[in-house]
Amino acid sequence: MKQVFNKTKIDPSKYVNIETGETLQSENPNITSLNSFKSDLVMIDYKEYVVIDSHALNYIVQNFSSTEIGRITKMADMVEGCFNILHNDQKVPHTDESLMEEIEYTRNMYAEFMKKLYKKGVVYYVTGYKYNKPVKYILLNPYLAKKSKTLHKDCLTYFNPIAIQNKVKGME
Repeated sequence: MKQVFNKTKIDPSKYVNIETGETLQSENPNITSLNSFKSDLVMIDYKEYVVIDSHALNYIVQNFSSTEIGRITKMADMVEGCFNILHNDQKVPHTDESLMEEIEYTRNMYAEFMKKLYKKGVVYYVTGYKYNKPVKYILLNPYLAKKSKTLHKDCLTYFNPIAIQNKVKGME
């Protein structure tokens, strides 16, 4: 746990050292703020967390069933790395087969669900070759949920912000 401090901007010319009569500005010309300790608050640092945007969550609630929302939330917990790729528990990128099993869908239901997620901008597929074999990675929209504080800028080129999608939906 970390201590919480409150940063307050100040005018250093208004504060005077009572012992010397010097202003805070003359003693510390670069000072612009003061930190005060908040004894009743602490920050908890988690290594495993999922950040879900509230506007994006609202979009998901409006466009998906409760069962689908549960599966999307489960998928949000599977993201790893700067591209928000869905991974299994062993940190290996999910295939369609492994993801289908993980979120407990039959093949036909899975295909329809993923098609809906793709059309709604929730997931994106990136294909390529690794060791001369074709691979397909499933990316979750980082504007919806992410685990990492940093993302690769190319990841953002695959997705629109969910808030924009929500506004576009309202215009239809």
